[in-house]
Amino acid sequence: MQPHELDQLVKRCLGDFYERRLRKLTTLRLKVTLRKKNPYLFRAVGIQNAAEIVEGLLQAYMSSSDEGIFGDAFFEPVAKAVSGGVVSDAEGGGAERSRSEGEVKA
Repeated sequence: MQPHELDQLVKRCLGDFYERRLRKLTTLRLKVTLRKKNPYLFRAVGIQNAAEIVEGLLQAYMSSSDEGIFGDAFFEPVAKAVSGGVVSDAEGGGAERSRSEGEVKA
């Protein structure tokens, strides 16, 4: 793979990652999420105002989905293209590449 091809692939995959992140964020419904939370916990951890609650909810919501989105939208496509292989069936993802002397898995 040529450097300019890799550059274009990374740009495209990052664009896809951020687009999926934004779509995920737009599905968040604050009222529904707040109903599932314990208000006493917010007080116990020192949250003083509504803005801090919303910020904490957004961070927790996004961090829980970022790993999956990153793997699907960025890591796997780039690893597959760079290695010339296929995405591994192993849990945790990765790339595989067959070689004449054996199979290499990452």
